[in-house]
Amino acid sequence: MEQLGFPTLSNKPIKAEPILSSILFLQSSPCESNHIVLMSYVLVYIRLQKNIVLNDMTERRFKRFETSLNAVIISGSRKYTGNISNISEEGIGCIISDFIHETKDFAAGRLVSLILLTPSKNTLSLNCEIRWLSELSSLSQKKHIGAKIINPSIMYKRFFNDSLSPIIY
Repeated sequence: MEQLGFPTLSNKPIKAEPILSSILFLQSSPCESNHIVLMSYVLVYIRLQKNIVLNDMTERRFKRFETSLNAVIISGSRKYTGNISNISEEGIGCIISDFIHETKDFAAGRLVSLILLTPSKNTLSLNCEIRWLSELSSLSQKKHIGAKIINPSIMYKRFFNDSLSPIIY
């Protein structure tokens, strides 16, 4: 199970796996005193999830930059067009313009190639790992993805450092 990344006072992230393991163990135990401990673990887990969602954009490892760059995303044998809406040193938010035939093309953990067109009309090819997929609205068929850039190239880092300004919250 993946690390939740919620900062603690010790600056070490809390991991979901030990909490979930404890919940499952205590849930299977017939001892009544374990139910109080079980509820405590459940509440901690819920709080972790809630804080991660609420603080998603403000507690990121890298600053996000608003942008509008055309992109092609290659997942398996399919190509999708999109528009990069925000970008960081190691992450991208992208709106997929095309109809997604199979959601597995953008399942969390899936490796994809992303080719972006810079304002100077150069292309940058990035290897990315999909982190999430969501609908923009129930009326639109467009989807929004978040992806982690795997080993960003020197060319990407140069583009990133030379051309972007941060999002103001």
